[in-house]
Amino acid sequence: MSVTASLRVGRTCAPSSASSPRTVYATDVTTWDSCTGRTADAYEGLNEWDISHPASDTNWTQTDASVQQSLYSTVKAIRPVTVVAPSLTSEAAYAALGSVVAATSTVGNTHVYFAARNPGTPGWGGSDAFGVYGSLGYDLAIARQTTGSKPMYVTETGYGDTANAVYVPPATKARYTMRTLLEAWNTRVARTYMYELVDEGGGYFGSYGLTDGSGNIKPAYAAVKNLLAHLSDPGKPIVLGSLAYTLAAPAQVHHSLFQKRDGSFVLALWLEASEWDPIGNVPIAVLPQAARLTFGRVPSTLRTTSFDDAGNVTTQTLAPAAVLTLDVGGSPTLLDTRRKILEGFVVRDFFRGSLVTAGYNRGSCAYWLSGYVPVSQSSMRSRRLRASSMSSLP
Repeated sequence: MSVTASLRVGRTCAPSSASSPRTVYATDVTTWDSCTGRTADAYEGLNEWDISHPASDTNWTQTDASVQQSLYSTVKAIRPVTVVAPSLTSEAAYAALGSVVAATSTVGNTHVYFAARNPGTPGWGGSDAFGVYGSLGYDLAIARQTTGSKPMYVTETGYGDTANAVYVPPATKARYTMRTLLEAWNTRVARTYMYELVDEGGGYFGSYGLTDGSGNIKPAYAAVKNLLAHLSDPGKPIVLGSLAYTLAAPAQVHHSLFQKRDGSFVLALWLEASEWDPIGNVPIAVLPQAARLTFGRVPSTLRTTSFDDAGNVTTQTLAPAAVLTLDVGGSPTLLDTRRKILEGFVVRDFFRGSLVTAGYNRGSCAYWLSGYVPVSQSSMRSRRLRASSMSSLP
């Protein structure tokens, strides 16, 4: 598992040609690529052109499509990086643009805003074939009108935290922000960008930053930083294993399972419930719910990490147990666990054609994960076996 934090930032890079919003010149993209040190791994089409185009553009869909074509061909000629489809603001706009940009986009694109509701909201508007307006599923479905089954990026999502517009309190924003990332992950969103890093000040989106205008961090910043740090596991992709467990909990308890390269797992659990009334701007009391985990085999380690209102974390080591009950609240609980290395299992020795039982010895018994089994407990000699030679495991 690999988690990457991405920032979409503005930087002054003077284009080498006088391009218009309707044209993308190769020299411009080259300049931007050089300006960012060739670190950009994606280029995005026009932003919300359905509502941001000038009145003089009487055929905004044609403009959007032609710019995307120009961007795609230009970027691909320079470097093989991702080209993100243009973002739009409504079901009707995505329908109007249609699938004409599918061939010139590597991934789809949508902006997701929950209007101070929790990220798992079922929606609050009308419903149609795409779902209920306002829900994450609805936003993803309408965006797929342009790019079909291609991977999806959420290039904007977030919450305000001051009472000059639609907002939630800072601690609620921290919880909702973490859960937005996890809910998007569960719906197979390939990448999610938080809007935004620093408060702009004033207006509807003035307090959407993870920091204030002076760069002082908010609880949401600390929470996202700690969540990413906990899940981070950079490196090449690995072959995923499995963790045998069952979860008994109310439907509002959501979860995601992650695996790391060292063989350990992180199970994230959270209560996907609304804790803020966006109409009355008052808190809603939310009580933690019990989640009962039953493991197929007693883990060798169990450790929980919890988040406080400031986004800081506390870690607690638990005694290994086959059954574990956790109180799950609005902030994710991260459960780190590792499967126990088996001691006393049976394998078939193809060299001798007989069954061999490994004895109790941590030093030699651990070799089974690499395809070895001890032949003699006293001599500590080992014989190499194929992984498929295991005939039974307790």
